[in-house]
Amino acid sequence: MVKKMFLPEIPPGEKAVVVAINTGQELLGRLMGMGVFVGTKVKVFRGGPDQFGPLLIGVGQTRIALGRDVAAFIEVGRRQTADGRKEQDQ
Repeated sequence: MVKKMFLPEIPPGEKAVVVAINTGQELLGRLMGMGVFVGTKVKVFRGGPDQFGPLLIGVGQTRIALGRDVAAFIEVGRRQTADGRKEQDQ
């Protein structure tokens, strides 16, 4: 089962997969130029629901800083077991 949420909701240290980018063509093009596509695996290094300021995410070997306003357009999914726990194989 996949739990969907938006990128700013992911706590630091957690991984997720981009499932949708809900924005216009211009911002979509900028994100794609940074390597953020539907299906991309990302890891949050700084940010998350309890923090302020930009998010620092990892896409492959690249680190990207995204403002919260931009990150809020990125919908991500995390795999969970049937009892609601996150899977370890991400």
